[in-house]
Amino acid sequence: MKNISVLLVGGYGVVGQQVAQILNQYCPDLELIIAGRSISKAKELSQTLQNSQALAFDIEKPALPEDLKIDIVLALVNDPQDKLLDFAHQNHIAYVDITRWTERLQTALSKAVIMRNKKPGSMIFSSSWMASIVATLINDISKSFSSIDSIDMSVLYALNDKAGPNSVDYMDRLTVPFTVKQNGRYQKILPFSDEKTVLFSDNSQHKVFRIDMPEQFILPLIMNVKTVATRIGFDEPKSNQLLAFLVRKGIWKLCSTRLRRKILYNPGKGHQHQIRTDIRGVDEKGNSKYLYLQINAPKGQTHLTSLGAAALVMQLAEHIQNNMPDILKTGEMFLDAEKLKVLLKSEGINFSINSEEL
Repeated sequence: MKNISVLLVGGYGVVGQQVAQILNQYCPDLELIIAGRSISKAKELSQTLQNSQALAFDIEKPALPEDLKIDIVLALVNDPQDKLLDFAHQNHIAYVDITRWTERLQTALSKAVIMRNKKPGSMIFSSSWMASIVATLINDISKSFSSIDSIDMSVLYALNDKAGPNSVDYMDRLTVPFTVKQNGRYQKILPFSDEKTVLFSDNSQHKVFRIDMPEQFILPLIMNVKTVATRIGFDEPKSNQLLAFLVRKGIWKLCSTRLRRKILYNPGKGHQHQIRTDIRGVDEKGNSKYLYLQINAPKGQTHLTSLGAAALVMQLAEHIQNNMPDILKTGEMFLDAEKLKVLLKSEGINFSINSEEL
Protein backbone atom coordinates (compact mmCIF):
# COMPACT_ATOMS: atom_id res chain seq x y z
CA MET A 1 0.00 0.00 0.00
CA LYS A 2 1.20 3.50 -0.87
CA ASN A 3 2.92 5.42 1.94
CA ILE A 4 1.29 8.81 2.45
CA SER A 5 3.23 11.93 3.42
CA VAL A 6 1.47 14.90 5.03
CA LEU A 7 2.80 18.45 5.16
CA LEU A 8 1.47 20.23 8.27
CA VAL A 9 1.93 23.95 7.58
CA GLY A 10 1.90 25.63 10.97
CA GLY A 11 2.37 22.18 12.44
CA TYR A 12 4.02 23.36 15.66
CA GLY A 13 1.20 25.76 16.62
CA VAL A 14 -1.39 25.20 19.33
CA VAL A 15 -3.65 23.18 17.03
CA GLY A 16 -0.89 21.82 14.79
CA GLN A 17 0.92 20.07 17.64
CA GLN A 18 -2.23 18.24 18.64
CA VAL A 19 -3.03 17.29 15.03
CA ALA A 20 0.45 15.79 14.67
CA GLN A 21 0.12 13.83 17.90
CA ILE A 22 -3.33 12.50 16.96
CA LEU A 23 -2.14 11.42 13.51
CA ASN A 24 0.92 9.80 15.04
CA GLN A 25 -1.28 7.86 17.45
CA TYR A 26 -3.99 6.66 15.07
CA CYS A 27 -2.08 6.48 11.77
CA PRO A 28 1.59 5.87 12.63
CA ASP A 29 2.35 4.93 9.01
CA LEU A 30 1.66 8.49 7.85
CA GLU A 31 4.89 10.42 7.31
CA LEU A 32 4.49 13.81 8.96
CA ILE A 33 6.44 16.88 7.85
CA ILE A 34 6.20 19.58 10.52
CA ALA A 35 6.55 22.83 8.58
CA GLY A 36 6.75 26.50 9.43
CA ARG A 37 8.99 29.54 9.44
CA SER A 38 10.75 28.47 12.66
CA ILE A 39 12.82 25.39 11.91
CA SER A 40 13.81 25.14 15.58
CA LYS A 41 10.18 24.86 16.70
CA ALA A 42 9.46 22.38 13.92
CA LYS A 43 12.44 20.24 14.96
CA GLU A 44 11.49 20.39 18.63
CA LEU A 45 8.07 18.91 17.90
CA SER A 46 9.28 16.48 15.24
CA GLN A 47 11.74 14.92 17.67
CA THR A 48 8.84 13.89 19.93
CA LEU A 49 7.06 12.08 17.09
CA GLN A 50 7.57 8.91 15.11
CA ASN A 51 7.93 8.91 11.33
CA SER A 52 8.36 12.67 11.26
CA GLN A 53 10.73 15.35 10.03
CA ALA A 54 10.96 19.13 10.23
CA LEU A 55 10.98 21.60 7.36
CA ALA A 56 11.49 25.35 7.11
CA PHE A 57 8.52 26.60 5.11
CA ASP A 58 7.20 30.09 4.33
CA ILE A 59 3.56 30.19 3.24
CA GLU A 60 4.27 33.43 1.39
CA LYS A 61 6.97 31.69 -0.69
CA PRO A 62 6.01 28.00 -0.68
CA ALA A 63 8.70 25.63 -1.91
CA LEU A 64 9.80 22.05 -1.24
CA PRO A 65 13.11 20.24 -1.60
CA GLU A 66 13.25 18.34 -4.91
CA ASP A 67 13.62 14.98 -3.16
CA LEU A 68 10.57 15.47 -0.88
CA LYS A 69 7.29 14.02 -2.18
CA ILE A 70 4.12 15.30 -0.49
CA ASP A 71 0.65 13.76 -0.90
CA ILE A 72 -1.42 16.00 1.40
CA VAL A 73 -0.91 19.52 2.68
CA LEU A 74 -2.92 20.71 5.68
CA ALA A 75 -3.15 24.48 6.12
CA LEU A 76 -3.16 25.20 9.86
CA VAL A 77 -2.38 28.88 9.35
CA ASN A 78 -4.17 31.49 7.27
CA ASP A 79 -3.55 31.39 3.53
CA PRO A 80 -4.99 34.85 2.70
CA GLN A 81 -3.48 35.15 -0.77
CA ASP A 82 -4.09 31.49 -1.69
CA LYS A 83 -0.39 30.96 -2.27
CA LEU A 84 -0.39 27.59 -0.53
CA LEU A 85 -3.54 26.58 -2.40
CA ASP A 86 -1.96 27.52 -5.74
CA PHE A 87 1.28 25.74 -4.86
CA ALA A 88 -0.49 22.55 -3.84
CA HIS A 89 -2.63 22.51 -6.97
CA GLN A 90 0.29 23.14 -9.31
CA ASN A 91 2.21 20.27 -7.73
CA HIS A 92 -0.79 17.92 -7.59
CA ILE A 93 -0.82 17.83 -3.79
CA ALA A 94 -4.19 17.29 -2.11
CA TYR A 95 -5.06 20.47 -0.20
CA VAL A 96 -6.98 20.69 3.09
CA ASP A 97 -7.79 24.05 4.70
CA ILE A 98 -9.51 24.68 8.06
CA THR A 99 -8.83 28.39 8.47
CA ARG A 100 -11.18 30.40 6.23
CA TRP A 101 -14.06 32.57 7.34
CA THR A 102 -17.14 32.77 5.14
CA GLU A 103 -16.17 35.41 2.60
CA ARG A 104 -12.73 33.94 1.99
CA LEU A 105 -14.22 30.45 1.84
CA GLN A 106 -16.68 31.54 -0.85
CA THR A 107 -13.86 33.09 -2.87
CA ALA A 108 -11.66 30.01 -2.52
CA LEU A 109 -14.44 27.63 -3.56
CA SER A 110 -15.16 29.72 -6.67
CA LYS A 111 -11.47 29.78 -7.51
CA ALA A 112 -11.14 26.04 -6.92
CA VAL A 113 -13.86 25.27 -9.46
CA ILE A 114 -11.99 27.23 -12.13
CA MET A 115 -8.63 25.68 -11.15
CA ARG A 116 -10.02 22.16 -11.47
CA ASN A 117 -11.40 22.93 -14.93
CA LYS A 118 -7.84 23.63 -16.00
CA LYS A 119 -6.09 20.88 -14.05
CA PRO A 120 -7.39 18.05 -11.82
CA GLY A 121 -6.64 18.06 -8.10
CA SER A 122 -8.13 17.36 -4.68
CA MET A 123 -9.22 20.22 -2.43
CA ILE A 124 -11.18 20.11 0.82
CA PHE A 125 -12.29 23.34 2.46
CA SER A 126 -13.26 22.63 6.05
CA SER A 127 -13.69 26.01 7.72
CA SER A 128 -16.93 25.29 9.54
CA TRP A 129 -16.72 25.31 13.33
CA MET A 130 -14.11 22.91 14.76
CA ALA A 131 -12.85 21.90 11.29
CA SER A 132 -16.39 20.90 10.25
CA ILE A 133 -17.04 18.47 13.12
CA VAL A 134 -20.27 20.17 14.18
CA ALA A 135 -21.62 20.57 10.65
CA THR A 136 -20.77 16.95 9.85
CA LEU A 137 -22.82 15.74 12.81
CA ILE A 138 -25.66 18.11 11.88
CA ASN A 139 -25.59 16.83 8.31
CA ASP A 140 -25.76 13.27 9.62
CA ILE A 141 -28.71 14.04 11.92
CA SER A 142 -30.56 15.72 9.05
CA LYS A 143 -30.99 12.34 7.34
CA SER A 144 -33.68 11.47 9.89
CA PHE A 145 -35.79 14.44 8.69
CA SER A 146 -37.93 14.66 5.58
CA SER A 147 -37.31 18.41 5.49
CA ILE A 148 -35.67 20.92 7.84
CA ASP A 149 -37.11 24.30 8.70
CA SER A 150 -34.38 25.68 10.96
CA ILE A 151 -30.95 25.01 12.41
CA ASP A 152 -29.83 27.10 15.40
CA MET A 153 -26.19 26.57 16.38
CA SER A 154 -24.84 28.16 19.58
CA VAL A 155 -21.20 28.16 20.68
CA LEU A 156 -20.05 28.85 24.24
CA TYR A 157 -16.54 30.30 24.12
CA ALA A 158 -14.67 29.75 27.39
CA LEU A 159 -12.33 32.63 28.16
CA ASN A 160 -9.96 30.30 30.04
CA ASP A 161 -9.64 27.93 27.09
CA LYS A 162 -6.46 27.44 25.08
CA ALA A 163 -6.48 29.31 21.78
CA GLY A 164 -4.15 30.08 18.92
CA PRO A 165 -3.84 33.65 17.58
CA ASN A 166 -5.95 32.79 14.51
CA SER A 167 -8.89 31.89 16.77
CA VAL A 168 -9.89 35.55 17.16
CA ASP A 169 -9.69 36.56 13.50
CA TYR A 170 -13.47 36.89 13.57
CA MET A 171 -13.10 40.04 15.71
CA ASP A 172 -12.41 42.14 12.61
CA ARG A 173 -15.76 41.00 11.15
CA LEU A 174 -17.86 42.10 14.11
CA THR A 175 -18.80 45.37 12.42
CA VAL A 176 -19.56 43.88 8.99
CA PRO A 177 -23.12 42.79 8.08
CA PHE A 178 -23.27 39.27 6.65
CA THR A 179 -25.68 37.25 4.52
CA VAL A 180 -27.82 34.47 5.97
CA LYS A 181 -30.79 32.43 4.83
CA GLN A 182 -33.83 33.17 6.96
CA ASN A 183 -37.33 31.84 6.27
CA GLY A 184 -36.21 30.73 2.84
CA ARG A 185 -34.82 34.12 1.79
CA TYR A 186 -31.29 35.50 1.81
CA GLN A 187 -30.84 38.70 3.80
CA LYS A 188 -28.21 40.76 5.61
CA ILE A 189 -27.99 40.85 9.40
CA LEU A 190 -25.70 42.58 11.89
CA PRO A 191 -23.13 40.83 14.10
CA PHE A 192 -24.06 40.55 17.77
CA SER A 193 -27.75 41.05 17.03
CA ASP A 194 -30.69 38.71 17.70
CA GLU A 195 -29.49 37.56 21.12
CA LYS A 196 -30.98 34.56 22.91
CA THR A 197 -30.33 32.58 26.09
CA VAL A 198 -29.22 28.98 25.61
CA LEU A 199 -28.99 26.02 28.01
CA PHE A 200 -25.75 24.12 27.47
CA SER A 201 -24.76 20.55 28.38
CA ASP A 202 -23.42 21.48 31.83
CA ASN A 203 -26.85 22.99 32.69
CA SER A 204 -25.50 26.53 32.56
CA GLN A 205 -27.41 29.24 30.73
CA HIS A 206 -25.64 31.90 28.66
CA LYS A 207 -26.54 34.63 26.23
CA VAL A 208 -25.36 34.10 22.67
CA PHE A 209 -25.31 36.53 19.72
CA ARG A 210 -25.33 36.25 15.93
CA ILE A 211 -21.95 35.87 14.27
CA ASP A 212 -20.72 35.15 10.78
CA MET A 213 -19.81 31.44 10.43
CA PRO A 214 -19.47 29.32 7.25
CA GLU A 215 -22.33 27.05 8.36
CA GLN A 216 -24.78 29.81 7.43
CA PHE A 217 -23.47 29.62 3.86
CA ILE A 218 -22.89 25.87 3.50
CA LEU A 219 -25.80 24.18 5.30
CA PRO A 220 -28.57 25.84 3.24
CA LEU A 221 -26.80 24.63 0.09
CA ILE A 222 -26.28 21.00 1.08
CA MET A 223 -29.44 20.50 3.17
CA ASN A 224 -31.94 22.97 1.65
CA VAL A 225 -32.66 24.47 5.08
CA LYS A 226 -35.01 27.45 5.26
CA THR A 227 -33.21 29.13 8.20
CA VAL A 228 -29.68 28.70 9.56
CA ALA A 229 -28.49 30.81 12.50
CA THR A 230 -25.11 30.67 14.23
CA ARG A 231 -24.42 32.42 17.52
CA ILE A 232 -21.55 32.74 19.98
CA GLY A 233 -21.24 33.89 23.57
CA PHE A 234 -18.62 33.97 26.30
CA ASP A 235 -18.91 31.99 29.52
CA GLU A 236 -18.28 35.22 31.44
CA PRO A 237 -21.44 37.43 31.42
CA LYS A 238 -19.52 40.69 31.89
CA SER A 239 -17.38 39.98 28.81
CA ASN A 240 -20.55 39.24 26.83
CA GLN A 241 -22.10 42.52 27.91
CA LEU A 242 -18.95 44.53 27.20
CA LEU A 243 -18.41 43.19 23.69
CA ALA A 244 -22.09 43.53 22.80
CA PHE A 245 -22.01 47.14 24.00
CA LEU A 246 -18.83 47.98 22.03
CA VAL A 247 -20.17 46.45 18.82
CA ARG A 248 -23.67 47.90 19.00
CA LYS A 249 -22.50 51.41 19.87
CA GLY A 250 -19.98 51.46 17.01
CA ILE A 251 -17.01 51.73 19.38
CA TRP A 252 -15.58 48.40 18.22
CA LYS A 253 -15.20 49.80 14.70
CA LEU A 254 -12.98 52.55 16.07
CA CYS A 255 -10.68 50.19 17.98
CA SER A 256 -7.37 49.19 16.42
CA THR A 257 -6.66 45.54 15.66
CA ARG A 258 -4.08 45.57 18.43
CA LEU A 259 -6.61 46.80 20.98
CA ARG A 260 -9.20 44.30 19.78
CA ARG A 261 -6.72 41.47 20.28
CA LYS A 262 -5.87 42.76 23.74
CA ILE A 263 -9.55 42.63 24.67
CA LEU A 264 -10.36 39.23 23.17
CA TYR A 265 -7.16 37.21 22.99
CA ASN A 266 -6.17 36.20 26.50
CA PRO A 267 -5.95 32.39 26.24
CA GLY A 268 -5.86 30.31 29.40
CA LYS A 269 -4.64 26.83 30.24
CA GLY A 270 -7.73 25.10 28.93
CA HIS A 271 -11.43 24.69 29.59
CA GLN A 272 -14.34 22.67 28.26
CA HIS A 273 -15.84 23.77 24.95
CA GLN A 274 -19.59 23.48 24.47
CA ILE A 275 -21.83 23.66 21.41
CA ARG A 276 -25.57 23.22 21.14
CA THR A 277 -27.52 22.88 17.90
CA ASP A 278 -31.33 22.87 17.70
CA ILE A 279 -32.88 21.34 14.58
CA ARG A 280 -36.57 21.66 13.68
CA GLY A 281 -38.38 20.18 10.72
CA VAL A 282 -40.71 17.46 9.55
CA ASP A 283 -40.38 13.66 9.62
CA GLU A 284 -41.30 11.20 6.85
CA LYS A 285 -44.93 11.06 8.08
CA GLY A 286 -45.32 14.83 7.90
CA ASN A 287 -45.19 15.33 11.66
CA SER A 288 -43.21 18.11 13.32
CA LYS A 289 -39.84 16.91 14.53
CA TYR A 290 -37.33 18.50 16.90
CA LEU A 291 -33.85 17.31 17.90
CA TYR A 292 -30.97 19.02 19.60
CA LEU A 293 -27.30 18.10 19.51
CA GLN A 294 -25.08 18.76 22.53
CA ILE A 295 -21.29 18.60 22.25
CA ASN A 296 -18.90 18.94 25.18
CA ALA A 297 -15.15 18.81 24.59
CA PRO A 298 -13.48 18.54 28.04
CA LYS A 299 -10.04 19.46 26.66
CA GLY A 300 -11.31 22.54 24.88
CA GLN A 301 -11.76 23.97 21.42
CA THR A 302 -8.20 23.41 20.18
CA HIS A 303 -8.47 19.70 20.93
CA LEU A 304 -11.80 19.48 19.12
CA THR A 305 -10.47 21.41 16.11
CA SER A 306 -7.41 19.16 16.04
CA LEU A 307 -9.61 16.08 15.94
CA GLY A 308 -11.56 17.50 13.02
CA ALA A 309 -8.38 18.32 11.12
CA ALA A 310 -6.86 14.91 11.88
CA ALA A 311 -10.06 13.14 10.76
CA LEU A 312 -9.91 14.97 7.44
CA VAL A 313 -6.29 13.95 6.87
CA MET A 314 -6.86 10.32 7.89
CA GLN A 315 -9.91 9.90 5.68
CA LEU A 316 -8.24 11.70 2.76
CA ALA A 317 -5.16 9.47 3.11
CA GLU A 318 -7.44 6.44 2.89
CA HIS A 319 -9.11 7.99 -0.17
CA ILE A 320 -5.75 8.40 -1.88
CA GLN A 321 -4.54 4.92 -0.91
CA ASN A 322 -7.67 3.45 -2.49
CA ASN A 323 -6.90 5.31 -5.75
CA MET A 324 -10.19 7.20 -5.59
CA PRO A 325 -10.83 10.15 -7.98
CA ASP A 326 -9.77 13.71 -7.18
CA ILE A 327 -12.36 15.64 -5.18
CA LEU A 328 -13.52 19.16 -4.41
CA LYS A 329 -15.66 19.18 -1.27
CA THR A 330 -16.38 20.99 1.96
CA GLY A 331 -15.42 19.16 5.14
CA GLU A 332 -18.97 18.29 6.17
CA MET A 333 -19.63 16.76 2.73
CA PHE A 334 -16.40 14.74 2.78
CA LEU A 335 -16.15 13.37 6.31
CA ASP A 336 -17.62 9.96 7.10
CA ALA A 337 -19.78 10.71 10.16
CA GLU A 338 -19.54 7.20 11.60
CA LYS A 339 -15.75 7.16 11.46
CA LEU A 340 -15.72 10.64 12.97
CA LYS A 341 -17.94 9.53 15.87
CA VAL A 342 -15.58 6.65 16.67
CA LEU A 343 -12.64 9.06 16.83
CA LEU A 344 -14.54 11.56 18.98
CA LYS A 345 -15.60 8.89 21.46
CA SER A 346 -12.08 7.50 21.72
CA GLU A 347 -10.83 11.02 22.54
CA GLY A 348 -13.39 11.63 25.28
CA ILE A 349 -15.67 14.02 23.37
CA ASN A 350 -19.20 13.88 24.76
CA PHE A 351 -22.03 14.30 22.29
CA SER A 352 -25.70 13.43 22.46
CA ILE A 353 -28.86 13.80 20.40
CA ASN A 354 -32.01 14.62 22.35
CA SER A 355 -35.64 15.18 21.40
CA GLU A 356 -37.22 16.63 24.54
CA GLU A 357 -38.24 20.27 24.05
CA LEU A 358 -36.69 22.44 26.75
